[in-house]
Order: sequence, then C-alpha cells, then structure tokens
Amino acid sequence: MTNTSRSKTYVAGPSDDIRVPFTEVQLASADGTPAPACLHLYDTSGPGSDPNVGLPALREPWIVERNDVVEYEGRRADRRDD
Repeated sequence: MTNTSRSKTYVAGPSDDIRVPFTEVQLASADGTPAPACLHLYDTSGPGSDPNVGLPALREPWIVERNDVVEYEGRRADRRDD
C-alpha cells in the first residue's frame, strides 16, 4: 500500500490577481520513503464548484449602482428547464 499526503497549492498566473489552484500530492513508497517529486493535479474545486453556493455576485454593486434594473424573485425551476 502506498502512503500519500495532499495539500492545496497555487501557481501564479500571468498577472498578480490570478492564482491557479492545484492539489499537490506527495507520493511515498509502501515503506514510507518519500518519492523524489510530487504530483500536481489541477484543482477544480473552489468558489463556484458547489452549485448550492455558486459564485459571489462581484458585479452586483456596479449593476445596482446604474439605477436601470429592477430586482424580482423570478420563477420556480421546472422540468422544461432541463
């Protein structure tokens, strides 16, 4: 059996405000000896990965500030939406 340890890490993007998430996996042999290198797996979790939470409404203040929109509850989701 192989032992592993995982941690979340970020790699800098093309600008200072972009960070790309990765899960860093440190592999080890059955006797617990660490492998010489770790494995980086692209991490798709994060904001927006939970459909019940979604992404923060970053543009909402800007849109509301324009004073040209009206908020409403909307309609209930239906089978025809699928």
